[in-house]
Amino acid sequence: MLGSVQCLGPEAELACVIWLPEGPKPRVTVEWIKHAIASYESDDDVFQKAFLGTVIFSGAEEGEVDIPQKAREYLITVGNQRIIFLQHSSSTSSVPPGPYLLVGSQLRHVWTIVDDSYGTCVETLKPQSRCLPH
Repeated sequence: MLGSVQCLGPEAELACVIWLPEGPKPRVTVEWIKHAIASYESDDDVFQKAFLGTVIFSGAEEGEVDIPQKAREYLITVGNQRIIFLQHSSSTSSVPPGPYLLVGSQLRHVWTIVDDSYGTCVETLKPQSRCLPH
């Protein structure tokens, strides 16, 4: 992935969507951010800290979120350069949390590409030549 990061044009950047906690004025603390990052690192095979360059907090507008200065400083220490707030609407509430490629104003999914030199993935998707009885 690091090679791919260097090839990104100025209109594309790595980003990470993080759902804000529920509530009328969500509070984002250092501990909460650390927990979110740790869950991405353990659960997502694509996630790298490079995706934290742009963090998209989903669920509220900027004025509706309490982010103490210590939390902003912590984000900077893990490579954050920009924070975007995304208010949920009918079109954005379905954006799952996780790593993305941000191209202009569009979020694009990212995947891990694996070497399949033995055809393992292809073989499991090929239709069988005959039906097996139930």
